Amino acid sequence: RIKYVPEEMQEHLSPAFYMIPAIDYTEENVIYVNQTQMRDDLALFTTLAHEGYPGHLYQNAYFLSQDPALFRRVVSVGGYSEGWGTYAEKYSYQLAGMSDETAQLNGENLIATLCLYAKADINVNYYDWSRKKLTAFLKDYGFDTSQASVVYDSVVAEPVSYMQYTLGYLEINELRTKAENALGEKFSLKKFHKYYLGTGAVPFVVLEDRLDQWIEEQKK
Repeated sequence: RIKYVPEEMQEHLSPAFYMIPAIDYTEENVIYVNQTQMRDDLALFTTLAHEGYPGHLYQNAYFLSQDPALFRRVVSVGGYSEGWGTYAEKYSYQLAGMSDETAQLNGENLIATLCLYAKADINVNYYDWSRKKLTAFLKDYGFDTSQASVVYDSVVAEPVSYMQYTLGYLEINELRTKAENALGEKFSLKKFHKYYLGTGAVPFVVLEDRLDQWIEEQKK
């Protein structure tokens, strides 16, 4: 079900979020949409791809369909989940009815923007950059003073939040590239996705370890 963020909370919540269902009632899946942050239909489309299908909702439903142990149902690994949501969001542009070139440009722009936010996160929270220093850095990438200030406030309020999306996506992309290079014509994107989603929420070091085994199975 789609629900809308109450007006009183719109200013303080993200554009949308998927509510992980109760452990004993997995059929109830809800996505909240913050209408004030939906710029247009494309923003809504890609956001629902991130939060719903083939993003978090599908990721969660697919893993639960394998009837995992109760402990696995409550384990949360931010980079694994948000990396997949970002991965799904990026490739949703290819399904949005635009040209291949425009879809690719939008997808790469999404990742480039997240990389800038992640770097801002590190520089502010680890290297103690001031608002002024971050503004000067972001100005080279087209951010005005107001936009840079929003980024600063965001990374101060939620340290390392953007790292989950950025590094999570980059880790998935690295796993996929390794599999493609190792398997060549035997590589199946559908099977790779099943390997990732079927493993469930684990640290990427576990996924890397299991990838070698999965590659060998695909070669047979």
